[in-house]
Amino acid sequence: TANPGRVFTGWGVTTGCSAANRSLETTTITVNGDCKVTGNFSLAYTLTVKATEGGSTSISSHTVVYLGSWPIEAVPSEGDRFDKWTVTSEGEKCSIENPPSSSTRAIKVTGDCTVQANFVRQYSVVFEISGSGSGTISPVGSKKVDAGSKIGVSVNVNSNSLFIKWESDNSGCKIGDPNSVSTDVTINGSCKVRVTL
Repeated sequence: TANPGRVFTGWGVTTGCSAANRSLETTTITVNGDCKVTGNFSLAYTLTVKATEGGSTSISSHTVVYLGSWPIEAVPSEGDRFDKWTVTSEGEKCSIENPPSSSTRAIKVTGDCTVQANFVRQYSVVFEISGSGSGTISPVGSKKVDAGSKIGVSVNVNSNSLFIKWESDNSGCKIGDPNSVSTDVTINGSCKVRVTL
């Protein structure tokens, strides 16, 4: 039985004996000669797993042995995307094997440690041309855009057409200079961004 702050890690059995299951705390030892049976224990720490708004994690906490590791997985909610893992507890008591991957491992645990899955809200933005004129815009069509990001937009107007203005169908997107053929749009909601020609 492990003392507080430690966990059982397995039985050590020398030649002359065999264990039915070395990983179980309670097992059966078969004795065929002189041997030594040792119960092995390790320091144990709590790995706490948290998530920002916009998703969840596969576990909330787990006990990990000294210098051990444990798998962690981040699951974004609909309309959000996973960004990266970060260690939020003080001190370097663990690290993340592959921070940009939603499915990775907390590794090198040397103390109680907290890791966090970070998510980013995304919005659907449609970039299109309206009016009777013609030309090409960039970007074009429907895009998934991170909340708070600033997107550059531009239009090349055909020779038989005239640029009038940029506009959004709602306040979720703010256009920097509606009267410039090249401007930027700040995204804080789903919207349609149109250039009128």
